[in-house]
Amino acid sequence: LGDVYKRQVKRQRELVEEKRKKNIPDKEIFHVLARPGYSEHHTGRALDIHTPDSALLEEDFEHTDAFRWMKKNAKKYGFFMSYPRSQHQHRRGQVSV
Repeated sequence: LGDVYKRQVKRQRELVEEKRKKNIPDKEIFHVLARPGYSEHHTGRALDIHTPDSALLEEDFEHTDAFRWMKKNAKKYGFFMSYPRSQHQHRRGQVSV
């Protein structure tokens, strides 16, 4: 995997501000990002994962071989998707430990 890290509250704020600077409405921002201080990333229970062929913090990772492997094998290693797409929640696709 290309990158895995725990996101801090400060970084969550930066991500929100980056989107606001692009004039993205809060409703749209918080459809894909948790509000700073409310993300599983801050606890270490969720990780951002991408490969060299996928963009960090974008959903295109789910179209990679690595994602397909993770979906099939994550449970063997104690991981699960806390917000799978089937739940239609605003923080879809977060993988938790």
